[in-house]
Amino acid sequence: MATLLKKLSQMPVLPPICTLMGMIEDGEFKNLSVSNIADLSQESDYDGATWVMIEIDPAKISQQQIRFNVSWPQYLLDRVDEYTSANHETP
Repeated sequence: MATLLKKLSQMPVLPPICTLMGMIEDGEFKNLSVSNIADLSQESDYDGATWVMIEIDPAKISQQQIRFNVSWPQYLLDRVDEYTSANHETP
């Protein structure tokens, strides 16, 4: 958990769900162990850190891919394509 919290503290600000989904895909949530915030806050790695507690219902997070049809303006589709290409989100 300390490694996960350290990684989170070093990340740029991103939409939380995108960050969490990426971490799930990267296997970051496997083999988590419980850490005490009081103990972690004493570590120098977390000096100046902001602590946030969130509750995640694992049943609501699915990695199953679903195909769907959507009609978007071309500029929006282009932005999605640019983002996925820049972030290596395409095969």
